[in-house]
Amino acid sequence: MKKLFILIAILSLTSLVSAQVGLNGVGIRLGYVDPEDMEGTLGVGTHMDLGTLMPNLGLFAYLDYWGKSEEGYGFESSLSVIDIAAIVKYQFSTADIKPYVGGGLGLNIATAEVEVEGWGSNSESETDISIHLLGGVAKKFSPEIDGFAEIKYSMSDGDWLTIQVGVTYSLK
Repeated sequence: MKKLFILIAILSLTSLVSAQVGLNGVGIRLGYVDPEDMEGTLGVGTHMDLGTLMPNLGLFAYLDYWGKSEEGYGFESSLSVIDIAAIVKYQFSTADIKPYVGGGLGLNIATAEVEVEGWGSNSESETDISIHLLGGVAKKFSPEIDGFAEIKYSMSDGDWLTIQVGVTYSLK
């Protein structure tokens, strides 16, 4: 819980940097997640465009979820991850397609469960700080809708790579 308060404090202090920070848009993402030491899986997420800190430098809030279950000889295991992050993106000035790079910090809430036939089950949850590095391209499809494709590498207790596409609906 202490880590959540730290993240909220960082977001609050960041919003004081510029009067251009505010809720500018909301969006959804869908992608392929490749976790360390596991087979890939589907991931979903949502995000908020929180405005600009300075020209070409935007602030975003991400909420991502992915989960994976595996079965073996007499056991079943599952892992689910919720990641809440503050991301800063630098968008290069170009014409139609806008490339960007970015990074940020988040809270990674992972829950693992293992059930062994004849022995019962055990589950454990852990919260860690996560570091995110990303790059992508965005394109405006209409005055209100931006589409994007993004690659994000996330580092926490376990690392994972996400390739995702999504849309952002502009509120301003």
